[in-house]
Amino acid sequence: AYDADLTDLADGTLTATKVQYGANFITVAGSSGQVWKSDGVGAGAWGTDNNSGGDITGITNGTGISGGCTSGTCTLSTTLGTTIEKGEIANSGTLSFDWADSEVADTIRAGTLDGVDSLSFLRSDANDNLTAAIIVPSANRDEGIFGTYDSNKTQHIWSMGTAYRNNAAGTNFGNLYGLAYKHTNNTTGGTMAGGHQMVWAQSGVGTSAMGTNIWTSGTGTFGGTLTVGGGTGKINAGTIDPIYTIGGARYATYMAGMTGVKEETTGVIHLLRNSQSVTRNSGTYEYVIDFDEVEQGSDLWLFAQTVNVDGRAHIVEDGMVYRTTSEELFDKMIVLLTPAFEGDVWYEKNVEDKQVIIYAQLKEVQLPSIGTLEVSYRLTAPRFDWKTWKNTTEDDVEGFNLDKLLQ
Repeated sequence: AYDADLTDLADGTLTATKVQYGANFITVAGSSGQVWKSDGVGAGAWGTDNNSGGDITGITNGTGISGGCTSGTCTLSTTLGTTIEKGEIANSGTLSFDWADSEVADTIRAGTLDGVDSLSFLRSDANDNLTAAIIVPSANRDEGIFGTYDSNKTQHIWSMGTAYRNNAAGTNFGNLYGLAYKHTNNTTGGTMAGGHQMVWAQSGVGTSAMGTNIWTSGTGTFGGTLTVGGGTGKINAGTIDPIYTIGGARYATYMAGMTGVKEETTGVIHLLRNSQSVTRNSGTYEYVIDFDEVEQGSDLWLFAQTVNVDGRAHIVEDGMVYRTTSEELFDKMIVLLTPAFEGDVWYEKNVEDKQVIIYAQLKEVQLPSIGTLEVSYRLTAPRFDWKTWKNTTEDDVEGFNLDKLLQ
């Protein structure tokens, strides 16, 4: 039957004093803020809520996040996709990713990195522009730009533009306008400068190189003195042409060729009468070139030194010793005389005293009023090292091939 207890329960809440106490009922009221917690054994007991004190009333998704709730269990999902764009994450701290996670893509786009505008960084996987200097610090002078060594392949060094490149496989110079590396193990362009070398290429064709030697396919122009082998080397050339410009026109003055390595000197002398041989009907004039007495620094003195008139030993790099005796030198010395008068002129060689004595005699007897006779001379003799220079050569050049040039 309906009674007062049912009336109390009509609003959905039963007054605590109306609850019957027993073994399975809450027997004490507990303290404010406590909750009834199971102890896993009996009916339970009053205790403190371990999660009490929170103030979250809801979770709302932000940029790149979907989901959220105001109660219960919440689920959040990222919607960033494969790329995190600038502005998608507002974070003044540090953003960290574990790239091993399969859920994280491989692209992050940012306006700056370490405070530097992202456009200031150079790319290695695409063409890019350099707008400032790249400087190697003083303590890192072993650093720079490195290739991959293979002496059988060419290697790009520098090009005038991205459209002009060395062959990607290193087979040749491709269509390069610029610098490349090669070794003679790679046959592109032939031997060129020899060994390891840096090559200047135009449209993929090597036109000059610097390696063991210096090589060019065109004309070599030097603004100063050309020194070969410290001044003792050899130049292989078909024609040597000192050019003169006169009245606006250019003129060639070719140097003469010569067999063997020789030195020459020319000059003019004036012969005096030899009083011991002069008579009323005849007279002899003479001049003595004494190589021991010629003025130091003069043409004759320099000639005597370069032909080794003293017969000193010549020692070459391999330890071989070459010596030309005074007898051998004077025997090979050529003396050419030209008189400036009508008459005879001749010479004698005095090997012991290192002299060349020149005599002259007029064709007709002249009165004693003629005191001197003028004679021009040319002396030619082998250079001090002439024995080390043969008429055959082992140089790897063809030069003038008369078998082909003469028919």
